[in-house]
Amino acid sequence: MDRRLAGLSAIFWLSSASLQYAHAQDRPLVKRVDISDGASLLAVGDALGSHYFDAVGGVVSEAGTGRVLVLDSRLARVNVFDSAGRYQFQFGSPGSGPTGIGLPVGLVMTDHSVAVFDQENRRIREFSLGNRNALVRRDLDVPIEGRSMCRIGQRYFVTGSAGGTLIHAFGSDGRPIANFGEPFSLTATDTPLLQDRLADSQVTCVEENHLLSLASRYLGELRGYSTDGKLQWRVVMPDFHAMNISAPSANKVTFSAANGYDEIASMAYLHEGVIVVQVAQWSRAALRTHSRPTIRSHFVAAATGKLIGSQEKLDVIAGATSSRIYTIVTDSSGVSRVRVSRFRIVSQ
Repeated sequence: MDRRLAGLSAIFWLSSASLQYAHAQDRPLVKRVDISDGASLLAVGDALGSHYFDAVGGVVSEAGTGRVLVLDSRLARVNVFDSAGRYQFQFGSPGSGPTGIGLPVGLVMTDHSVAVFDQENRRIREFSLGNRNALVRRDLDVPIEGRSMCRIGQRYFVTGSAGGTLIHAFGSDGRPIANFGEPFSLTATDTPLLQDRLADSQVTCVEENHLLSLASRYLGELRGYSTDGKLQWRVVMPDFHAMNISAPSANKVTFSAANGYDEIASMAYLHEGVIVVQVAQWSRAALRTHSRPTIRSHFVAAATGKLIGSQEKLDVIAGATSSRIYTIVTDSSGVSRVRVSRFRIVSQ
């Protein structure tokens, strides 16, 4: 993983939380998202302590207690903070041991636990949360190399290239339910290896609409699916400069971008029927100097897929509830903190 992205690139696997609102077809245009004068209600994570973040892979909030859980995809652990931002404990470890979560790429709350998708061990591992610890509740085997995960009701939705589809639904007991979503493609003759690379995608659940939003990291394409697998809409991010991607042979895929490129860095459901898609714009200068990209945020109506606004200078979003937003702030040394702030959507 590119160190220049530090706390940014892991958010590509984010599963958004706290889905509050479904609205009519004609959602007003979005002018901007205001974040409480830029001030934090709390900042979780201590850059000098053992619970710093190396690559934030998702943030969720526990209903009732208000505790904040932050997944670190690179360090394979989940840090738990109380509602005031004070560190409580952490759980998870690399590998496949008793507490292992291998390569975690998804974090969601369930009715009775918190679930982590473990890409390395191909499983959903559920943990029961206590006051000062978390215990493995059960493991659900998922026979695909999943890329991201979200949950609606009693169903988990995992993305990954398998059987000619991209989205795979599993029941709360791990039983396969459905597979849908045609692969992202460049041509009608893409090789299997190229299709696998293009499957780098993120899924976000919009529970009130019974909708899944699927985003292609490299192609800038966004799709909306109903939970029964029907394509509802499709849109490409405006002015998206994709990398040059080719497959010179069946066993090789090349990526090139001498003059810069774009990639989708994060996607989250806010509220009031708005999905935010954040595009990392890598300029030629940023690539040459190993500096960070520019982030441009696009707002999409969940019901229709219509682009309803955009905004510059918005920190990378790791998740949101109806009143709070979790953003990532990374210092010059690459250490990340999660900032929890109030926010509101300003319509035009």
